[in-house]
Amino acid sequence: MEPSDIQFNWYNSWTNGGSDAERNWRGIPKIAQGPPGDYDEVYEEDDWKWKIMIKGRRPITISLYKDNVKIKEEAYGTKMAMFQCKINDVTFDDEGEYKLKISNMNGTVTTSRTLYVEE
Repeated sequence: MEPSDIQFNWYNSWTNGGSDAERNWRGIPKIAQGPPGDYDEVYEEDDWKWKIMIKGRRPITISLYKDNVKIKEEAYGTKMAMFQCKINDVTFDDEGEYKLKISNMNGTVTTSRTLYVEE
């Protein structure tokens, strides 16, 4: 998979009533909200989206790994809290274990999901 097949987006601000103190958390990054479970099943040629709410001091660097190989990394100074990793038009080659490593000056947190692709 080429890194250009993967999109990273900050798609809205903290809208679920989080306080300024939560938004401006000064410690190690925290995943405040994510999808239930630890895997997703999608059909071939559908899009896969992995949305999480992140709190932590900016700038934040987000690295994406597939099967323990880094495939994308970007740094952000945004104040937005909702982050999305998206793969368009999933193929069987996209199946595997994905990890997001979210880092700032205070440390790193890792979260993972397994993607299963069905016909």
